[in-house]
Amino acid sequence: MSKLIIGVDVDNVICNTSETVLKYYNKRADDNLTTEDIKTYYIEDYVKPNWKDGFYNIFLNKTIWKNINEIKDCRKYINKLIENDYRIIFVTSTEPYNYYKKSKWLSKLFPNINIRDSLICIKDKQLLSGNIDILIDDCPKNLSDIIDNYGNKLTANYKKIIFDYEGKYGWTKSFKVDNVDKFKAYSWEDVYKKIIGIER
Repeated sequence: MSKLIIGVDVDNVICNTSETVLKYYNKRADDNLTTEDIKTYYIEDYVKPNWKDGFYNIFLNKTIWKNINEIKDCRKYINKLIENDYRIIFVTSTEPYNYYKKSKWLSKLFPNINIRDSLICIKDKQLLSGNIDILIDDCPKNLSDIIDNYGNKLTANYKKIIFDYEGKYGWTKSFKVDNVDKFKAYSWEDVYKKIIGIER
């Protein structure tokens, strides 16, 4: 019997992107925002007014990727899944400029994974429906049916695990779980247990 194909978001699931961006911003803007303060996913909605325009450029700053760290235990449990013949696909919505940085970073973190075969850059992750069995993501939009920018209805036809690391991601709170198709995980150990439970 074939094993599940698992899509894994990168930012805030594999690495602490938002936390790193907030540290960069707080230091320069004399602010004290945390990930718990961000309730609707987009950090720029919560920064000081003079920082709103062009805030997204911080994500492109080389300093960010030099200071990003992996989320605790992601390597341990992703490798456990690989050892048990699951296929892992990293799925990210990112600027083309950042694609190379992410691929390089992931290659160092997972030298046992062929990143060329296993990293997908796509804005509407629902387009992967029918090709992945589970998506682990921190953004509720990626785990829901949507209407895309072209008026197409896109269905999130996969099991959904929203990742709320240590319960500190304010933007995940609106996602409703049912523990049938929609789950919440607070750590990578929790993710692993959910996946094993889903397969059974």
